[in-house]
Amino acid sequence: MPYPSSVDANQIPETYLGSDAAEASAGGTTNTLTANQVYLIAVKVNGQTTVTGMRVHVGSTATGHTDMGIYDSNGNRLDHTGAVTNTASTTMTNALSNGNLILSPGIYYLAFTNDNGTDTYSRATTLAVPGAMSNFRVATNNASSGVLPTTLGAILAPTGAYPVFSAVTSGGLP
Repeated sequence: MPYPSSVDANQIPETYLGSDAAEASAGGTTNTLTANQVYLIAVKVNGQTTVTGMRVHVGSTATGHTDMGIYDSNGNRLDHTGAVTNTASTTMTNALSNGNLILSPGIYYLAFTNDNGTDTYSRATTLAVPGAMSNFRVATNNASSGVLPTTLGAILAPTGAYPVFSAVTSGGLP
């Protein structure tokens, strides 16, 4: 019996997009981040996938705002949550500003920024070697008042603390 044609055409939607530790990190190590730095996670989408929002865990300090979104492989912002007020000690799931976003197969960048250097977020271990985690990146241009830019500047490997965050997919992991 042959496989369904959807398997051959790579049309199986993604069930998870983000850093591997994003969901497991709640209550784990937290750290402050650089205000208005644009943190990125490169992801590969193999089949048409619907993104319904973005998720991050905020630590015990929350006085500012977070914006998360998705860029295409050329660095153009497709959608974002807008600057959402942080809630302490909570895994925040924020809707995209234009509703659900349908991604076709390809490479995308999940993006995160915050508007201050005092809020704490769950994080990956400090990245001391550029490219240590190959899908983590930063953009050279900054956000403005905690809102992601329309386009990305040059994309580089990060060093230092790095937030863990993810996209929420329709039919994906809760």
